[in-house]
Amino acid sequence: MTIRVTYSVELILGFITIKKYSFQKDYHWNFTLTSRHCITEPSEPDRDVAVLVGVLYLLACIMVICEIYATRIRRKISASFFKKQEEKRVHFLYQRIIAKEERNKTDLPVFIIKTSDNK
Repeated sequence: MTIRVTYSVELILGFITIKKYSFQKDYHWNFTLTSRHCITEPSEPDRDVAVLVGVLYLLACIMVICEIYATRIRRKISASFFKKQEEKRVHFLYQRIIAKEERNKTDLPVFIIKTSDNK
């Protein structure tokens, strides 16, 4: 914050101005609204840390994609060695799909409310 004060003084005797003084002074204040212990100095980010975070992010994305393909490949490899078990698995999954479709086809139950006229 800066306050600028300007003084202007004129000494007048009758109709004659004897001396005219003009003076200007600036008062500067620096203040914060927090404690001095809480103030941190900004610093330039470390490039090594930024590169490390980028590499870890990329590694996480690659691992997620590889996990998806690993489960698919694992099933295909298992199916090539255990053909009967794969047929059972496919049959079981097919039956689950059919059961799910049948559950979705059923109508919602209808509730009938009977009222009795007791007068």
